Amino acid sequence: MELGNPTAIYFLGFAALGGLLFALEMLSSKRALERFAASGVLGKIVKGFSRRRKILKRSLVVLALVFLIVAWAMPRLGKGTRVVKREGADVVVALDVSTSMLAEDVRPNRMEVAKQAVISLILRLPDDRFALVGFAGASFIHCPLTLDKDALAMFVDFMNPGVVSEQGTNIGGAIT
Repeated sequence: MELGNPTAIYFLGFAALGGLLFALEMLSSKRALERFAASGVLGKIVKGFSRRRKILKRSLVVLALVFLIVAWAMPRLGKGTRVVKREGADVVVALDVSTSMLAEDVRPNRMEVAKQAVISLILRLPDDRFALVGFAGASFIHCPLTLDKDALAMFVDFMNPGVVSEQGTNIGGAIT
């Protein structure tokens, strides 16, 4: 196992010191309460008093501190990084989302036909990374390069004329 921040382990001493201080405080308070009243009577005098609950609370605080410090140390399993060879292209699809894409000169409309074409392209190129840019008068990257085809399909399905605020057809902005 390897630690991303090995100096954080030194702070476990603070957790141990906190645990020791809690134990000393519990011992001191136990002695003070025994001088005040017998242990069987104390629960009747002080409503809701429970020594076990107090110990549990203090223990959980120390345990949380330990977990926080261990997380800060960033433990890692495995050795180093490995290079994964992948072959494929990076494809950026620019999809026109202007209101003219709602024309019904093809069934059901241009937008739906374009979406189906993009999904078909994604399915035919399984090893490639895809990005999605929606454009009209302005353009916006709706999905950065990804291998996650399901996420990309969700973004494609979401595309409509309302996703870009400025209407028109500025393909140059999408290419840029």
